[in-house]
Amino acid sequence: MTCHETAGGDGEAPHSLLLYDSEESLRGRAVPFLRAGLDRGETVIAVVSADVQRALRPALGDDAARVQWQADDVSYERLGAMFEGFRQFLAEQRAAGVALRLLAQNDRTGTPHRMAAYLRNEAMANEVLGAFGYPWACLYDIRSNSTETLRDAQQTHPRLLDDSGREVPNGDYLDPGTYLSRPQQPPRPPAAVQLDLTVIGPADLVDFRPLLRRWAEPHMGSLRDAVDVLVAVGEAVTNALQHGAPPVRVRAWTVDGVARVQVHDRGRTPIPATAGYHRPPPGHGHGHGLWVARQLADVITTHTDDAGTVITLDFPLTDHR
Repeated sequence: MTCHETAGGDGEAPHSLLLYDSEESLRGRAVPFLRAGLDRGETVIAVVSADVQRALRPALGDDAARVQWQADDVSYERLGAMFEGFRQFLAEQRAAGVALRLLAQNDRTGTPHRMAAYLRNEAMANEVLGAFGYPWACLYDIRSNSTETLRDAQQTHPRLLDDSGREVPNGDYLDPGTYLSRPQQPPRPPAAVQLDLTVIGPADLVDFRPLLRRWAEPHMGSLRDAVDVLVAVGEAVTNALQHGAPPVRVRAWTVDGVARVQVHDRGRTPIPATAGYHRPPPGHGHGHGLWVARQLADVITTHTDDAGTVITLDFPLTDHR
């Protein structure tokens, strides 16, 4: 089943943007969307905050009990793992023949850098998740999101919910490849970083890994989370050695509640904009590296220019969870 086969004739994934600036406008758009699913016998899931629940439940009346309210506090700790978990859930529902409809609230935690990564997931959802054919709408409160976030939300949703909750085409929508191809300037390292290592070839990984682990363990707070750093950064370094141009420089520091690792090589061939979002098919001997790294880090960005290619990986610090 393809996205085009399930999109109802306009060739777009059934992914809608619901913008609101008051409880009244929230109810006016969201309640018809939820009722449409209930009327069709769909399983209706709402992953929204307690405030949104309180606004919607009275308007739904007795039907509120038929909605599966999945969250009191909306938070997505690791964006890649969240994205893959959502994909797995939808695949299981499709395989079981479940008719489904989703209402989800956008993640409002973290820095503009993290929000930009969240919106890249929103863009790729049209390609990766849209193929399952399930209608879902994303809530964005105009009052609590930046102008830049709202602009990008407009560009990552092929449909809008109008004042009456009706789905209409969105003329500002950009396809995922176009949206993700926009340049992502890498975060600038501080003048003094906590770790600065050079890897010239695979043999250097033997000495590199213990040094990276020694840096990661006190920041991550658990051996398991430190291993996540080792594996994700190891995949990025291995990719740089195989597909880039060594030497590979690895710098690490902490900022804005994250442990950040930046991997730089001199290769000038850009990493494909959509790389690492699709789960590689079983048996594929390549294409796993960046996908694995996305599952373990919270945010990953890539950038290529005349100076080479930079992969930046962010991991939540222990005291910011």
